[in-house]
Order: sequence, then C-alpha cells, then structure tokens
Amino acid sequence: RMCTKCHDNGKAAQADNWKNVPSQIACGACHDNVNFATGANHVGGIQPDTRCALCHDGTNIPVYHQTENLTTHNPTVEAGLSNFTYEVQSVSVDGVTNNVTIVFRISDQNGPVTLLAPAADQQVALTGFTGAPSFQIAWAEAQDGIVNPADFNNLTSGVAKAQPKSISLVSNSSLTSRGLLDTNNTDGSISGPDASGYYTATLLGAGTKAFPVGAKLRTVALQGYFTQVSPAAARHTISAVKSVAGEERRQVIAAAKCANCHEWFEGHGGNRVIGVETQGLYVCSVCHVPGLATSGRGISDAVVNTYTSTGPGFSADDLKKLAEWGLSTAFPVTIGDQWALDLPVTTNNLKDMIHGIHKGRERVAPFRDARNRTSQGGNSGAITLLDLGRMNFPGIINQCETCHLPGTYNSVPAGALASTYESIDATYAANYGLPTATTVMADDSLDQANPDDVVTSPFAAACVSCHDSTTAKTHMTISGGGQLMVERQAFVAGQEQCSFCHGPGKIYRTRRRQRFRVFFRLTRLLPQRGGPILITLPSWQLEELIHGTQHPEGRAGRRYDVVCRQRAARS
Repeated sequence: RMCTKCHDNGKAAQADNWKNVPSQIACGACHDNVNFATGANHVGGIQPDTRCALCHDGTNIPVYHQTENLTTHNPTVEAGLSNFTYEVQSVSVDGVTNNVTIVFRISDQNGPVTLLAPAADQQVALTGFTGAPSFQIAWAEAQDGIVNPADFNNLTSGVAKAQPKSISLVSNSSLTSRGLLDTNNTDGSISGPDASGYYTATLLGAGTKAFPVGAKLRTVALQGYFTQVSPAAARHTISAVKSVAGEERRQVIAAAKCANCHEWFEGHGGNRVIGVETQGLYVCSVCHVPGLATSGRGISDAVVNTYTSTGPGFSADDLKKLAEWGLSTAFPVTIGDQWALDLPVTTNNLKDMIHGIHKGRERVAPFRDARNRTSQGGNSGAITLLDLGRMNFPGIINQCETCHLPGTYNSVPAGALASTYESIDATYAANYGLPTATTVMADDSLDQANPDDVVTSPFAAACVSCHDSTTAKTHMTISGGGQLMVERQAFVAGQEQCSFCHGPGKIYRTRRRQRFRVFFRLTRLLPQRGGPILITLPSWQLEELIHGTQHPEGRAGRRYDVVCRQRAARS
C-alpha cells in the first residue's frame, strides 16, 4: 500500500501518476476483486478511465492507501493518531550496588510526553492509552569455554530459551507482573522528567531485573507499544537499544538496509520494530541469540487438541505444511501420541535464521520452523509454522552488502558462540528417539543450556544456513574444521580454520562482488575439444568449479574439472 516505495517522483517524471492518473489497469493490478467491465464491487458501477479522477483524485488516493504507522513512504496517518519515538540516552551500572540506571525519553508528534506519576498498582502510563513499552535487559556471560562472548546469551536470566529479562513501565491487569511505575514493585523505580523530557529508570541490583555481576555486553532495549483508546489503534514504534559504554555488541547489518525491502519490520505483533529510523543496534539481536532453538516440539497433545477445536486452529496453509512435513492432520490427536515431537526443529539464532529464510527455495533443505506461542493468551496464542521452501529472494542472494555493513561478513569475531539447533537436557537425551520421549521433556530442555544440546560452530553456522548441500557441509568440516550438529559438550571453541581461505584478503574471501578470470578445460564435458577456455566468473561459480559443488541453479549432477591455471583479478 506504500505506493511511493516504488513511485519516486525524484527519479521519474511521471511517478505521481499512481495518484494523479488513476485507471482500470493501474488500480486493478492490486484491486483485483473489482470487475470494471461489469461494475461489480465498484461503488460507481461501470465507468471509463476518463472519469476515475472525478472521485479518486490526487488528494484522497494517498488517504486510501495510508497505513497505521508513520513511515518514510507512509507520511500521513488517520487524523488524531499519535506517533511515538523512543530514545535510550544512556545505560550505566553502579560498581558497588549493581544498580542499573537507564536514561530514556518517549516523544510523540508534539515533543516529549509526560508519563503518569508512579502509584500503587499503576497499570496506565499515559492518559488516553493502554499498555506501555518495556525494557529488555540482555547481556553475555562466559559459556562453552569462551570467557568473553561476542554474542548475547542471557545465560543466567532465569527466563527460558535464553531470553533477556524484561520489565514494563506498567503492571499487567492481574498484577502478576509489576512495572516500574507501580510503587509496589520491588525491582526498581522511575523518576523525572528533567527539563529535556528524560526519565531515569533504576533497576535495583538486589532485585530480579538487574544484570548479573560480571556480565559483559550489558544492553537495554526499549520496545513494545502503547495502544490508543480513540481513535483505537496500536501505536507500534521503532525500538531503541543502548549498551553500557564500551560494551557494545558488534553491528553487522544496517537496519536501514532491511528497510529497503521491509520499510518497517514489525516483529512479534509489533512489539519489536526496526526501520530506516533505527539508530544503532537492531533489537532483534537481544532475543534471537545463539542459545535460542525452536520451541514447537514442546507443544502437548492436549494443547494441540484445544488449539484445533476451540482455539484459532491451523489454517489451510498450515495444514498443507504439516502434510508435507509428514505429520498427521487428523485432529484431535490421541493423547500420548506426542504429536509435536515430529515437528521440525532448528536454531532461531539471528544470523542462521535470517540467512536460511532469505535463501528460500535455493536451499537443499528449506528453512522450517515450528514455534509454540500458545502460552501467550491461552487459546488466543498461536502455533506458528514457517516453511520457506517456496520463497524467492527478491535480489542477488550472494551480494552480502544488500544487508551487511562492509567488512562484517568475511569472518566471525573471537568469542562468537555456537548456534543451538536443538535443546536437549539429560532427561530428554536419555529418551530421545524412543517411545518414552515426551513433549514435556522437549519443553523443559528449553529452560537452559545443556551439555547434550545440538550445536554448530559459529563460522560454519553462518555459512551452512545458506550452503547446506552435503558437499558444502563436508568441505566445512574437513577443510574448515567446522563442527556441524555436535553435542555442546563435544564442541571445541576456536578450532575453525575457515578464515584461512575465506577471511579478509584471502583468495576465496567472502565479499560483495568477487570475479575471477579463469583458464580451464572442461575435460568431462568436452574431452575431445582443444585448448583452454577463458571466461569470467563470480566467486561462487569458481568455488563450484574447484570444489565440484553444484549451485541450485545449475544442472543437477553436473561437475567439472579445472585442469589449467587460474588468474585472479581482484575487485
């Protein structure tokens, strides 16, 4: 609906025709439920193109297409809606008390907002709105022999699935989770605002929401949203992330590059949002950490039956996925079948997941994921099924800087953590693959990192999420020292040698564009033909020629021998 995403009047003289020159062909391309020939579903009935602008002019057409969020290509929203911005100015930790101090500001279209004063059982932060944003508290601790991890792991958070701690500005309706504006909470407080509209939130070191003593990469994200009462609408807002000075996590992608396709990416119901306006680290990284694996196998048979009978149930698309995955779609299931144990399992670490999703149908095994969200509101929750086997990436998949910042994809830093592909605790390990295994065991395994977890070493994890053929995996393990799908207790940090060939400045380095001039003879394909052939190839094709791998777009089973010399022309 954001027409100006493509119709840029700064680049094309007639770009504004989408609103100034409406026609049946142009409008019918999206509004395909309208039959212009018969007038069906068109209030004005049958009309010629010359009369379209009498009702649909350059002023009201943009109004028809507006969305609820104010973004670059949606510059207007419904009259009366508020638009918020979040800012976290600083995060600091007292070295003696371990108290965390967060200086933050929330603004709307009129400037900094004034929150309601703290009060007992406070459930409203702003007049005219329900709900409120919350703070996510993320960090890293020593793990798997790595003293200073380069990734968040939220290791001793007390929250399942390696998730960060969280505290809202307000308490929930049942008062089972108390917010900072609730004076009955025991984890911290809010004071302010100052003359510039900044508030100060304090998380008590003696409470349950502070960073663990000795933690690294200590980071806070302000995320979530207010819901406006009138006009009624959720006011999704770009999340803000800030670290303790000197402890910033590396940044490898630019949210503005994500916005080239997604405009605003509204994850998890609009609670976590990135866009071109995002400053600094993207909020996705504080939750999608190396220790996060799929939760779908923890869904009990009883929950499946409730979900499919009185809950939302599986959509037709979901049922198709389940059938393709080999699961029964005859509901209710028999209690004790442990139906969910046959759901796919994979890592939800950000780099693996995003690579796998964007690679789409070009992977040998498509990215498949099943998430248990039924605990979020009982039957109103969801069982989310993802299968990217039919997705095409709308760009050139091997141009890493479509998303990445320059110089951030040739290697992984020292201290990068292994990606967890399945969580398996001791009880689950003893029963895994046997009739005695249960969904309860799978669910309990998500509560912590376990010696029997299935993990993949960090460099290989970044690569195998796109290059998942058997040949590529063999190359990663034999030539690169990668550890694919091994038990955590067998994982050895720092033994990967991928950067020896694929690191910065190396001949097979990963880079946005790398092309080679290669002299070679196709000995199997043209055994009787003459001398060497000169061609120019992108690096991925050269790798296939040298290693005998097969690109998904190539002819199945075709391999080549390189028998002559190569000359690299560095780009």
